[in-house]
Amino acid sequence: GDDVSQDIVAGYYELGYIVEKNLYEAFRYYKLSSDQGHQDAMLSLGQCYQNGYGCNKDLNEALKIFTKLKSQNYYFFLFHLYFHFSLI
Repeated sequence: GDDVSQDIVAGYYELGYIVEKNLYEAFRYYKLSSDQGHQDAMLSLGQCYQNGYGCNKDLNEALKIFTKLKSQNYYFFLFHLYFHFSLI
């Protein structure tokens, strides 16, 4: 499928927009999109693993994804990292 469309559908499931909220389906679509290299989906997938949204919480998997995004100089990731640690 199309990675951009999968990311959009995942967001719909995550927020319950147009469809019933379903974090498991959101995770599934983020994973499909992420597997194709879509960086926004990768960030969302990492957040799913980080928080256990639609999957078992897995901080090691989240860290792998975030490390990959950092190596790709994905700037939204850097903002996410700053925002997350500024709340601690």
